[in-house]
Amino acid sequence: MNNVYIHSKNSIKRIVIIYIISLIPIMLYGIYKNGLLIYQKDIINILSIFKLIYLMILSLIIYYIIHVIWKKKPFWSIDILTPIIIPMFMPPSVNIFIYLISFLAGFIIINILPNKLKYNKLAFIYILIMIILLLFRNASYLNLLEKNEIYSFNTWDLLWGRNIGGLATTNIILSLLIIVINSVFSSYKKSVAFSAIISFCLISLFLNSFDLLDIINGNAIISFILIATDLPSSPVTKNGMILYGIALGILSSILCKFVAFYKGAILSIFLISILYPLLSKSLKNDKIMSILKK
Repeated sequence: MNNVYIHSKNSIKRIVIIYIISLIPIMLYGIYKNGLLIYQKDIINILSIFKLIYLMILSLIIYYIIHVIWKKKPFWSIDILTPIIIPMFMPPSVNIFIYLISFLAGFIIINILPNKLKYNKLAFIYILIMIILLLFRNASYLNLLEKNEIYSFNTWDLLWGRNIGGLATTNIILSLLIIVINSVFSSYKKSVAFSAIISFCLISLFLNSFDLLDIINGNAIISFILIATDLPSSPVTKNGMILYGIALGILSSILCKFVAFYKGAILSIFLISILYPLLSKSLKNDKIMSILKK
């Protein structure tokens, strides 16, 4: 991400702080679901309740060393959201050491690659971490309680976060609050989020024989809200954002159904972020949208 997409230095800090504040409710729920509930069953110790916080703090230290000390960039930049958002999508059972090595490698790579390359850096780091976790067989999205017990929740329970997902990516209701709060800023690309969510739900319903329970995928919905809306890797025009979101929703529904239910959406975000600039340049997608409206 790059501050060139935000007009004033004062606005950068304000936008980042409000963005982080908007994440607090869903983070707290994640700590409750993947920490406190498990602690109450005497499965983990009290320190393990706050794994999400540990990962964020350690990721922020890596961010500070690489972004501020090595690259000599300002601390308050849009890039500070990377060490905040990535831990939210990590599997509850993630090994902290493996995560740190993986995050460090990913963050170094995105700071070495040329800025002219257009790709979603958040999605890239996530995919790299998940590949390494898969190699170490540490990529299950079931928390320790879900591995040991069988639950039967209704649709409302699942929307409120009792579904399987990352450390803080299961509460779909609270995730919508993130859109509402950040919509006050024109820099937040809510058109991408909404068009991706709507197209994902519609296509997923069709692919899953209109079974509502099969489309309640917190990882996917929240990735559209937090990762797909990345400033430099997504379109800037309204028509472009809508088309981008629709493409994300369609591809994500296919990959989540046939490839990886919890990882398919972020893989789609990465692929579309690479392909869209090429399509936009050669086909001029925004002009196509205007033609389609006629």
